[in-house]
Order: sequence, then C-alpha cells, then structure tokens
Amino acid sequence: MRSLRRTLMMVLLALQLTHSAAQQFQVPDFASPTESIRLLLIASYHPAFPTWPVQREGLEERIREFEGNHQVNICLDVEFMDSKRLFSRVHFANFRNGLVEKLNNLPGYHGVLTADDNALHFVLENREELFPGIPLVFFGVNDADRAASAMKQPQISGVAERIPLEENIRFLKAAFSEPSAIYGISDGTNTGISDARLFRSMQKQFPETELRLLDLAVMSYRELKNTVKEISPSNPVILLDAYLDKQDTGMEFDQAVRFLTEDVRVPMFHVYEHGIGSGLTGGVVISHRLQAYHAMDLLIDMLGSGGDLVPPRLMSPPVRLMLDYNRWRSLGISLPAEWSNPQWVNKPLTIWDLYGIWALIAILLFAGLAILTVLLIGSRRKLILSREQIQREHRRYRTLFDEFSLGLWEEDLSAVRMFLEKLKSSHKGNFSDFLRRNPVLIQESIRDIRIIRVNDAVLKMYKARGEEELIRRLPEIFPPQAKDVFAQAMTRLFEGAGEFSSELLQRDLTGREFWVRFRLTILQGHGLDWRRALVSTEDIDEKIRNRHMLAESLREKETLLREMHHRIKNNLNTVSSLIDLQEEKIEDQRLRDVLDAARGRIYSISMMHELLYGSDTRNSVSLRDYFERIRDAVFSLHQDVINPQEFRQRAPVPELLADIELDISRMVPLGLIFNEILTNTIKHGKTPYERLTIDIKCRMNGNQAELLFQDNGGGNGGADSNSVTSQSRAGGLGLELIQVLGEQLGGDVLSQPVPGGFRVAVSFPLNAPE
Repeated sequence: MRSLRRTLMMVLLALQLTHSAAQQFQVPDFASPTESIRLLLIASYHPAFPTWPVQREGLEERIREFEGNHQVNICLDVEFMDSKRLFSRVHFANFRNGLVEKLNNLPGYHGVLTADDNALHFVLENREELFPGIPLVFFGVNDADRAASAMKQPQISGVAERIPLEENIRFLKAAFSEPSAIYGISDGTNTGISDARLFRSMQKQFPETELRLLDLAVMSYRELKNTVKEISPSNPVILLDAYLDKQDTGMEFDQAVRFLTEDVRVPMFHVYEHGIGSGLTGGVVISHRLQAYHAMDLLIDMLGSGGDLVPPRLMSPPVRLMLDYNRWRSLGISLPAEWSNPQWVNKPLTIWDLYGIWALIAILLFAGLAILTVLLIGSRRKLILSREQIQREHRRYRTLFDEFSLGLWEEDLSAVRMFLEKLKSSHKGNFSDFLRRNPVLIQESIRDIRIIRVNDAVLKMYKARGEEELIRRLPEIFPPQAKDVFAQAMTRLFEGAGEFSSELLQRDLTGREFWVRFRLTILQGHGLDWRRALVSTEDIDEKIRNRHMLAESLREKETLLREMHHRIKNNLNTVSSLIDLQEEKIEDQRLRDVLDAARGRIYSISMMHELLYGSDTRNSVSLRDYFERIRDAVFSLHQDVINPQEFRQRAPVPELLADIELDISRMVPLGLIFNEILTNTIKHGKTPYERLTIDIKCRMNGNQAELLFQDNGGGNGGADSNSVTSQSRAGGLGLELIQVLGEQLGGDVLSQPVPGGFRVAVSFPLNAPE
C-alpha cells in the first residue's frame, strides 16, 4: 500500500513538472532594439566531442551576421546530452529532469535547435510536453527516415545530413584498384545503427566489391581490433562509429581511433574531418560548420516569418578530400586523376612553406627599396635640374632687375606691418578711419623700412653712389608731401589692397626735388607679413612740369577767349544801341520794323557770346539755355504788345534741349532761326495775343536732331492767313532767311501751313559736316 501511494505521488509530481515546463511560442520583434531572442540548442554529445567546435563556429558566424544587420541580440543556451558516452534510459531521464527544472525557472525560448540524431529523437519524444508550438530546426542527422518524418510535422524543419559514404567508396575503389572488399565499422548507437543501414544499402550500388560490416553492437573493442589486424592492407576500412561496444564500454572518438590504428597495417578512412591526421588516413568529408550555419539561418527565417514552416535544406554532397600525408605516402599508391588535389594533413613543410612569406616580404622590400632608390635618383636629378633652372632664372631676374629702365626697389615691410598690427590691437573702433585722421603715426614707421636691394636706375635717379649710401640717407628723400602719400599707401595696403600707385614728390641726395610715379606691390605669398614688396619709381618730373606749363597756357588762352567773347558782346550791344538811336529819328513804321528785326538778330548773336563768356567749356553752350535767353529777349522787345512773363509760359523750351551742347558755329544759326520764328509769330499773327501759343518740340535719332516749331497765329486758319506767309508777302526776310540758315547747318528746313497756324521743321546733324 505504501509503495502504491509513493508511485502515485511520483506520477502526479511528474505531470505537474511537465505541465509547468510547457512553453508557448512568442514571435520575436526583430525591429525592437530592446528585444532579445532566446534560443535553446540540444546537442547529442558533449563539449569535448570533435564535431562540436566546428558546429559552434557555424552557429556563431550566422549569429554575428544577424546581429550586425539588426539591433537584436541572440542568446543561445546549449544543453549537452552526452549520449555517446552515457547511452542509457537512466541518463536520458536524468537529462530530461534537469532540462525540465531549467525550463521552469528560466525565461522561455523562441526556438529550439538539435545537433545530431539522439538530440532530435529526444526532442520529438518530449516536444508536446516541453516545447509545444515552438519552432524546431535540426542538423547533423544521419537517419534520413527520421529526418523526413520529422519535417512532416508543423514548425519543424532542418538540414538533413547525408554522409558521403558513396563518395568514399568510389574513391577507395579507384585508389586501391578495385579491392576485393571494403570494411565498415559502426556501433549500436542511434547514429551507428543508421550508418550501418546506409553502409549495407551501398552493396546494391557496388555489387562487384564486397562491403563487410564490423558491428560493435555484437563485438567488443578487443574483438574488433583483433579482426582488423587480420584484414589485408589492400582492403581499406571506413570508420563510421566506434563509441560503444556490445559490453556497453564507451570510448571517446580520439581514444577509439588510437586504439584501433595502433599496430594495425590496414588504412582507415572517415567521413568527417576529425581523426584525420591523428591515426586515420583520410576520407571524403563533409562540413559540420556549414550544417550548423544553415540550421541557424533556417531558424532565423522561421522566426522572422512568425514560426511558419520554410523548405528544409539538404546538404549538397561534399567533394573535399582530406588525407594524412605521411600515412598516404606509406601506402605507396598514387592518387586517382579525379582526386589529384586533396587537402593534406601533416604534410612536411618545405623551405618555401617555412620561409616563403619572409622571402616574399624580403623580395617586396628589396623591390620597394629599388623603386625608391630609382625614384630618389630621379628626384635628385630633377632637384638638381630644378636648382639649376632656379639659378638661371635668378640670374636672369637679377639682370632684368638691374638693367630695367624704371627704378626698382625690393623691400621688406614686415616691421611696418607689425607696427600697424600693434597699433590696431590698442585701438577700438574703425582703424582705417583712425589711420586717415592720424597719418603722422604711420610716417614714423618709414625708418622701419628695410631695403633689400635696388637697381642701377634708382641709384642714378637719386644721385647715390651705392646702395649703402641710399639706405643710410633714406629719410632725406622723403619731403613732407611724400610722407603723406606713404601714409595713404600703408593704409590702403593694411585694408587689403594688393598694390598702391600715386605721383609723389621726391628729393635726391643733392637736394633737388623731382616728381616720380611710384607703384608699391606686395609680392604673392606675402600678403599677411609684407616680407617682400616691390616698388617701381619712374622719373616724371619733366612730364609734370610740361603739364603745369600746358595748364598755365590753357588758363591764359581761356582768359583771352573770355575777354574776346566779352568784347564781342559789348560791340554787338553798341551796334544795337546805335540802331535804337537811329530808330528814334525814323517815323516810317516799315523802316522801324526792319530795324527792330535787325536789332533782334544782333541780340541773338550777342546772347551767344554772353553765354560763352560765362560757360566753363568756353566753346559750347546748352541749346536750352540759349533758346530761353532768346525767347526772353524777344518777348522783352515786344512788351508793348504782350506780357513777357505770361507769354513765357506759352512757349516752353523742352528739357531735352539741355542735353544738346553745340559750338558757336552751329549755335548762332539755330538761335537766328528761333529768333525769326518767335518774332514773326508775335508781329504777324492774327490770333489775339491772349490766345497765341508757340509749341516747341525736339526729336533725337542718333546723330540727327529735329526741332519742330508750330504756332496758332493763323486766326481763322487758311494758307493766306498764317503769320510767316503774310510777312513773306509783305517783303521781309522771313522764310528765305530760315532756309539759308538751315543750309548753313547742313540740314533741311520744311515749312508748311497747318489748320489755324504754321509749322517749321528744322533737321540737322549734331556734329558739323566736314
């Protein structure tokens, strides 16, 4: 009774543990930077098993790639079943209980990986209780039937491992020239049973060669070794599995290899990399690293698709042949042509293998040194040629400098620049304005100028016997006016101007003052320090004196011309006064009118000389000013019949005429034409004076000008009633005089009656015809 109660309690406890360990799948968020993906790997063997290090490399490689492309961490927990060494129900139960304890106390997993057959078998048996709904990916599975059956279930996929047994048999048949038999060694583990079944199935593909299986499930290690010792060296052995014998005695793989190959002549081959070089002769091998890499990649794809199944991946048949160099050479056989490029293990290092990299480095260093030597020789040659070229150019420059016709000074103004910088640091406000207001401060820095060299023209210009004398007596060549110009130059340069030029009064060492045109330029590359400046001086004393003489002569001529215009005006006014005196003694109105007309024409000419007398140009005046003077004079002469102030508004002179300036030979005819038109309009117009107007217009077309004069003095209109025509019929100069004056201008005069008045159009070139 007590034992029954204990059994029921154990069952209930197991059910409770199973229920609490069950976990539900949660889709991870790859885009969340705080998300951590938890994965569980169940490995069939133990950490020291030969396949685990390379499997780990493949898993970690894919994890690093994923974490590099996403802000998500992958946490991979690994549980080792150690089923190769401890293949028993008790061990599996203990492993399950320990896993259940961890699942109960640790956060859940997003996915599960299994490595090799035993781990897959364990997970499939316990999936509903421990991992319901969690995606599962397997790899390293030799049992093809179990892998195919597992992939039919939901959320299970994997990388099915197909060991290259067929390729190994083909290689051994070709290498050993059709051996009579090929042996295979397996054990009673799940993997061994699967490998044994695959080995037996190969007999159908190779009927000409006997495939004999040595099974540790029915043999002990000692019995197996004794059997292997009896095998002929011409019949190779393929070691598939040797972890457990019929007595449940286990060995590590390396330990089993050493045991089976010691004192044994027959060569042993393997389908995996481990063991080759440590007793095994070689084999056509597959990559555990790639299997693990693709398995992790497959699980990441499943998690990214919400756990949906993605197509399983079957490893491609490997073609990589690995051989132990020493063991293969001891067999004394040649490699088949199709397998002529194996990966050798334990191959003795040649001199090139030992020192090849250093020899290559030495060769590269020697080649580099040789190239560098050639480049240095070439560079030195170029340097010598460049130095010679510079020396030639320097000699040429010195020759040009010394023999140049202008005076050339090479100066160092850095001390002046430093003086101005120091002055600026102690001044607040606009420094340029300060320098202009205080030129004396800059003048003090003349003593800081350092003359580097001058040419012969400078020595000749300043009457110096040599550079030393000129430099020593430098302040003597600067009269007070020159110091002002020097201050202006330094101010402009300090403001950023690259050069400065001016005319400057200088003094040679004999005391003679003369004018020079000088140009100061800061040489390229010295804009910030002024360490190199070039000054050119040209003796222009004779030019300046000639200029002064010409200016004085021009002033004298202007005075004479002004006096001449003044005297002509006075003479014309005298003539006009004589006409006035004569007119007072004449009673005939017709004669008085003739004298009035003559006096108006004389006044027009006199007015031109008066304008020239007061003009700055002395030879031309503004046409608008001239016409306004004539208009006002004509109106004043007829103030007995019109009001000059009022009538001036009815005859405005266009503003455009202010831009026309003509010489006296062309201005006088225009003035006489204008005088004639105004006089005829006032004296002969039939329209009442209070309604009489004169319209004056000007049109410009390049060098051609056109003046339009139109009045409304025709009274009731008609050709016989216009003022100019009436006066012409009366026997005055009239239109005839206007025509003559127009021809004198080199232009055309068009006169015609218009309704209610008369129009005169005068067109003429602005420049006098040649």
